[in-house]
Amino acid sequence: MGYTHYLTDFGGDKDLPAEAVTQIKQVTDEAFLQGLIQRDWDDVRAPLVTPREVRFSGVGEQGHQTFRYTTARRDALGFCKTERKPYDATVMRMLLILGYHREGLEISSDGEFHVEWAEALAWCNREIGPAYAKTNLDYLRPIHAPALGILDF
Repeated sequence: MGYTHYLTDFGGDKDLPAEAVTQIKQVTDEAFLQGLIQRDWDDVRAPLVTPREVRFSGVGEQGHQTFRYTTARRDALGFCKTERKPYDATVMRMLLILGYHREGLEISSDGEFHVEWAEALAWCNREIGPAYAKTNLDYLRPIHAPALGILDF
């Protein structure tokens, strides 16, 4: 499948708040000026940022899959395969901004939050607001009562 970030958004059909749109625009404008992203793989215009949609891709061979987020209910599940290409950092920042402002949005990733996401999380805590990652591993261990011959989960 390749290195991918995933989102689940059950936050409803509401527009993104103005503060989120401003923050997203700042990040995408900076990445666009650095030549990291454009609107789509075949569209060299600036990324699309509205209260209802965000769309951008890496440039040329430095891109992989277009990042697209929309507030429409039909798009509650999403993913972006970046293959760790240079625009990956911008995708992580987008997901962190969206997660901060959209109650009901959950983020997961093939990357580990304390490794690949460390810089993006530090940035979010400095620039957007508090964010943390749950990195604990839990186990479902069987309950074993040998005297009774019981093995259950």
